[in-house]
Amino acid sequence: MSRRAYRWVVWLLTAALGSVSLMWAFLTPGFHAPDEPQHFNSVLRLLRGDGWPEPGEAYLTVGTMTAAAQAGFAPGFESMITVEPVPRDERAVVTDLDEPWPDAASPAHDQMTQHPPGYYTLGAGLLWVLSAQDWRWDDQLLALRLLGVALTVGLVPLTAATALELTRSRSAAATGAALPLAIPQFGHVAGTVTNDVLTTAAGALVVWLAARALARGSSLRLATGLGAALGLGLASKGLLIAGIPMVAVALLVAPAPRRRDRWLRSGLAMAVAFTIGGWWWLRNILVHGTVQPAGQPGLPDATEPVTTGVLTFLRAAASIMSQSFWGNFGWLDVPIPGVWVVVGQTVLVVSLVAAVVWARRAHRVGQLATLWILPLGILAIVLTAVWQSHQRTGQLPALQGRYLFSSLAVIGATVSAAVVLIPPRLRRAMPLAATATAVASAIAALAFALGTMYASDGASWGVAWARWASWSAVPPGWLVAGAALLVASCVAALAAAAAALRPDAPADHTPGPPGSPAPA
Repeated sequence: MSRRAYRWVVWLLTAALGSVSLMWAFLTPGFHAPDEPQHFNSVLRLLRGDGWPEPGEAYLTVGTMTAAAQAGFAPGFESMITVEPVPRDERAVVTDLDEPWPDAASPAHDQMTQHPPGYYTLGAGLLWVLSAQDWRWDDQLLALRLLGVALTVGLVPLTAATALELTRSRSAAATGAALPLAIPQFGHVAGTVTNDVLTTAAGALVVWLAARALARGSSLRLATGLGAALGLGLASKGLLIAGIPMVAVALLVAPAPRRRDRWLRSGLAMAVAFTIGGWWWLRNILVHGTVQPAGQPGLPDATEPVTTGVLTFLRAAASIMSQSFWGNFGWLDVPIPGVWVVVGQTVLVVSLVAAVVWARRAHRVGQLATLWILPLGILAIVLTAVWQSHQRTGQLPALQGRYLFSSLAVIGATVSAAVVLIPPRLRRAMPLAATATAVASAIAALAFALGTMYASDGASWGVAWARWASWSAVPPGWLVAGAALLVASCVAALAAAAAALRPDAPADHTPGPPGSPAPA
């Protein structure tokens, strides 16, 4: 694949992911995404200037719950069919309705202050710049959803860049770059109000910079950038604590003139990360005695001793996380068909095995293993916390596959590494195959969600569209324009991938830095 063709494929895949996420932002009913009322509530609190209370001291407001009621918020999506939507121009302005809900005597908790305020400050800053204090709640919600789209759309080029540093193969990198588009849950999460969007963006940036250091060598500038990206992630969510050892190891093993330089640059990155976001977690330990205190009352203890074995727990956790990684929309109440999950997980497992084989042949085991510290660390954080909670309560809370999205660049680069094992003539066709698969998955997921959310009673597609338009934050013309943009960007991405198959294409591999291993 030529450099020009590679760039076209990557940037048009980026446009396709952006249009898919935009359609999810339009499609998902207000507050029908995990914890979206609480995320929205915390943004409005900062917009009003009410600060960031200690964990357990923040509450949902009358304004947030008024907005949720007008959005038809309820378990499942039956309200999209049975409730008459509030006309768009009659929806409420809720910013200043800051009384506790349902009342001051027994307010409902907003647990988001257990996280750092990074994402919420960014969201409140956006609404302030837009002078959105007096906007209706649906316009505010849409603006915050579009912020999520803007933050996450860069995952395609960052995944491609990570894979290119690792494999030096443009065809392989363009293939791995299609992975975010192929995961329906990713588009759904990217189009909602959640701190995961900032963590995902920061995680992808960290992974790319770490891969660059491993492939090309470190520098003070690169170490500073790595620390800043990691600090941004730490200022949004605790999952990127798993990035601390990955960044430290990457800079310690990356080529450098002297061993002392490696330690200096690793220490510099840690210092920058601590200054930007790491201090929050040390403060939690000093003030609250734990890394992340609870933001609301915990689940009740089990009435009988919990006897679940570790293997049984891991099997259940793997099933739940796999489903919610590939697609379980809303508040995890719209799972995509199981065959989707099985096929996707099989591809990833086979890719990981093949990537290890490639890494051994190409003498890149250390680089691949260093990058995998991040997703494995995230899994360890999640599973440890859930296991401890399960031992006490007998339940399995907070098993969400979306937590791995901040390491998606690692997973995409792993797919790319597996592709390098394919003979060059067939490898040239892989970007087109991956793009076609990703586009089909994304569009099918949107159609599946439209039918599930707005036509669960068996209504026609026309009725589903009409219901969607009546509940949406935007007028029908916007929905038509978004659908047209979706089709155009997906067709363009397919055309670019197909054009890269021309027989006179130049060599596929990019030259590596001096002294780097020869491409496999």
